[in-house]
Amino acid sequence: MNPTRAVRALVGAALDPDGPPTVYDLVRTFAQVTDSLGAVLWEAPDGRCAAAGLSIVSLWLDGPSSDTVVEAEIAADPVTTLAFDTGSLAVPDDLPDGSAALLGLDVTGALPIDYVDGCHGVVTLLGRKPLAEVFDIVVELVDVLPELCGTVRERQTLALVNACDTILHDADVESREGAVPRRQLAELLSEVCRILALGLHAAEVSIFLEDPAQPHGYALFAHSDGAGSVEPCDPRRHTCIA
Repeated sequence: MNPTRAVRALVGAALDPDGPPTVYDLVRTFAQVTDSLGAVLWEAPDGRCAAAGLSIVSLWLDGPSSDTVVEAEIAADPVTTLAFDTGSLAVPDDLPDGSAALLGLDVTGALPIDYVDGCHGVVTLLGRKPLAEVFDIVVELVDVLPELCGTVRERQTLALVNACDTILHDADVESREGAVPRRQLAELLSEVCRILALGLHAAEVSIFLEDPAQPHGYALFAHSDGAGSVEPCDPRRHTCIA
């Protein structure tokens, strides 16, 4: 595939009319058009300049389930770290032993990217072809990837807001005829959690309510796996959105 067709494929993934697409779709397309066995998109949020702050935004592997793998805490490989630290292309040949692996696959190369929100990151390619064989394609893709990530996130956010707004609007209509029972409200908000978990590829999303009778105490009110309970719990062990 030539660079122009590769860029068109990546843009097409970001603007898919059947979407909203996700960053995962971009990463998958990036890997496929470069004939790679996998790709990982990293980000160092909050302006961090150390590679130790890198975390995975999304990954795609040709084989094992990416959703299963990404639940584990994964450290950046030496090639990815080098690309982030130097702000330039890194390949295994830059390392003393000339090799690096991630998720059971050989790392073929890594390139730094600057997101449109000012954060920095890296794209790492895994397996199959040496980076030199697809270098022209990769350079073109990295040039447009940050803006496409911003486009995808905007579309995804709008779709999530619209979906959640519909649920809350229905609750508002019902409340005009009388107070919505606590259990019913928890079920409605659990549906909001499910939509967010699906759209964000999150393992779980929870809503906690602070207990005024217990300083710094919270109770799980709604959860993506179902309505919450009044039992106290530690929100630091969950994904909190409220």
